[in-house]
Amino acid sequence: MSPFFLPLLLLLHIITGAAAVQLRPGYYSGTCPEAETIVRDVMKKAFAREPRSLASVMRFQFHDCFVNGCDASMLLDDTPTMLGEKLSLSNINSLRSYEVVDEVKEALEKVCPGVVSCADIIIMASRDAVALTGGPDWQVKLGRLDSLTASQEASDNVMPSPRANATFLIDLFAKFNLSVKDLVALSGSHSIGQGRCFSIMFRLYNQSSTGRPDPALEPMYREKLNKLCPLNVDQNVTGDLDATPIIFDNQYFKDLASGRGFLNSDQTLFTFPETRGFVKQFSIDQEEFFKAFVEGMIKMGDLQVQQPGEIRKNCRVANRLSPNPMSPLLIIFLLHITTGATADLRTGYYSGVCPKAESIVRDVMKKALIREPRSLASVLRLQFHDCFVNGCDASLLLDDTPTMLGEKLALANINSLRSYEVVDEAKEALEEACPGVVSCADIIIMASRDAVALTGGPDWEVKLGRLDSLTASQEASDNVMPSPRSNATFLIDLFSKFNLCAKDMVALSGSHSIGKARCFSIMFRLYNQSSTGKPDPAIEPKFRDELDKLCPLNVDQNVTGDLDATSVLFDNQYFKDLVSGRGFLNSDQTLFTFPQTREFVNQFSIDQEGFFKAFVEGMLKMGDLQVQQPGEIRKNCRVVNPKNN
Repeated sequence: MSPFFLPLLLLLHIITGAAAVQLRPGYYSGTCPEAETIVRDVMKKAFAREPRSLASVMRFQFHDCFVNGCDASMLLDDTPTMLGEKLSLSNINSLRSYEVVDEVKEALEKVCPGVVSCADIIIMASRDAVALTGGPDWQVKLGRLDSLTASQEASDNVMPSPRANATFLIDLFAKFNLSVKDLVALSGSHSIGQGRCFSIMFRLYNQSSTGRPDPALEPMYREKLNKLCPLNVDQNVTGDLDATPIIFDNQYFKDLASGRGFLNSDQTLFTFPETRGFVKQFSIDQEEFFKAFVEGMIKMGDLQVQQPGEIRKNCRVANRLSPNPMSPLLIIFLLHITTGATADLRTGYYSGVCPKAESIVRDVMKKALIREPRSLASVLRLQFHDCFVNGCDASLLLDDTPTMLGEKLALANINSLRSYEVVDEAKEALEEACPGVVSCADIIIMASRDAVALTGGPDWEVKLGRLDSLTASQEASDNVMPSPRSNATFLIDLFSKFNLCAKDMVALSGSHSIGKARCFSIMFRLYNQSSTGKPDPAIEPKFRDELDKLCPLNVDQNVTGDLDATSVLFDNQYFKDLVSGRGFLNSDQTLFTFPQTREFVNQFSIDQEGFFKAFVEGMLKMGDLQVQQPGEIRKNCRVVNPKNN
């Protein structure tokens, strides 16, 4: 299955040019002739206040136009029925300076109320950010409408990661009718601004899961980054994206040519032959870079989706309520998912060829429990993160290769999943006893069951007989795995696509009966729920005080807290905590907030056996998820078997 096909259904709706709305320069010359001047004046003030803010505003055009076209959907705040794009995985803790757009809108509404769209403000402000920092100036085409809704899922599905390589980026940009030259030129937006240590930790310490730094980093620059971002750093610390971060020039390309690119997605443009020529050209010819950049920005600004729109009065909210359409992005993928019909899964599968397989796995899990109790919760999560992405095939366990971005560094997995070494230990023990017999996919299923049983939860017979995948897809994981910010409506819809009902979803969420989670996952709940600047009102006040102490605003967001009050015991305390407003994650507490799931939370909070029974049923159904694809029995769970010549 191609790792790039998941956004295609969305892209079928993207058009370029004038087919949806007639965009043209001077659009507001008759209705708001001062519009562009007003925008530039506000941008000048923002530049004087905080130079970095202009780089942030320029990013808006990219993050808006790539998600359902240039429609200001990314400016909409969350609502009780809609998860917007501000907290999507590529935007949270990355995009900022929304207040600059608010200031522009307020100024325009005073002069020309109800005339200038927020979508056009983004286009004008992005152009001004470039011009005011020393870059080119150009005429922008205007006349867009603002969307009535937004989609966090659509943003998660489309926006590339700072870990992306040139091959991925070329393919993504091509889907928006943007050429390789456009890609390289538009990447020059990183001529201004800063990036977080979070985005480069893997480059410095574990590139392609080697435990080593990216060899493309120039040694003296790597030493500089090591000092900026040591292993114990607050990963929100920022570094300059090039050597002249407040001047829009071609220094960015000079830095790439010398191995001093900050992000992997930047440096890869020089590493890959197909893009290297443009990097070299732009590094010596600033005017050519400026010309190509303007052409790319205009083409990107033409991206539109045929959908209803309006001129918002406030860029953060739609003028009227509108339905949040179900995203089509998973539909093609889900057509390939089957339950139980591909491989012959059955209990006792290894009884004849490796009769001690299940005992061996359980013994390894017992040792892991003694070494580090938390590791069992981590192993339990592996089944969820594996089976939901192309079925239960151990694709999750594959390390990156020079030609494949695996799932370990997917946005839902990096800094979240851990304890892969426990699976390695189980595989090593099995290979000694029964070489080439037991799949890594089955190890995940057995180990997840054992994680529950060994911490006081139910035990059950598991169906086995899976094969291991030959590849993995970071993009597929980013497209499917839910965020800790998800609400119950989104989760019900997602689980239903895998033939898992609302009861299954609530029961399986009980996997959070054991384990911990990072402050990163709850900062928005504590300080800015639904972009209100206030905490989530569903959090019980004393528990909120506890969380405020654990996760103050200046905290290292990798600090962890318990997911329930008995975090090393698998029991129904998790549901009791939800009833009392003490759920750690938004995606947990929402199960009690929403009527469709509240009854199951109440039921499981008073009936532990009922919870155990429903959890086992859900785990078995999830374990049946498969995709029709070639497979093998890996010798090492981290790599596919070498091909025989």
